[in-house]
Amino acid sequence: QISILSHQLLVHLLKLFHQQDPNLHNFLFCKPIFFQEYGLSEPGLNKVIRTSFELLGLQNFFTCGEKEVKSWTISKGSTAPQAAGNIHSDFERGFIKADTFHYSELIENGSEKALKELGLIRQEGKDYIVKDGDCIFFKFNV
Repeated sequence: QISILSHQLLVHLLKLFHQQDPNLHNFLFCKPIFFQEYGLSEPGLNKVIRTSFELLGLQNFFTCGEKEVKSWTISKGSTAPQAAGNIHSDFERGFIKADTFHYSELIENGSEKALKELGLIRQEGKDYIVKDGDCIFFKFNV
């Protein structure tokens, strides 16, 4: 109910700001003030999503390429081959190993190149249990 209320307030504020500023530039500056005024640390939808994931026993991992990063949803306790199977069944069937690092390490060190230089990219095998927030490059052969 609190989440619905904060959403309704947010919609109301959006309408007010839109009347004054159709591009909503001012709203972007007022968003932190809105959260502070109503004692919110983040949007209610974020809490709903996080709580839903916890209740359903789900987590995310990422695959990263030169042009894009994708998030994949898996059950907690999934092995690396099972996670690979979420992308494509051939990945699970031909799983060899997974190069893995946590996204927080990437944020902390700035680049995948820096992680390689620091030796923070791990090679994990078939028994590896994927952690929430892992970034994984799957190696497979079919």
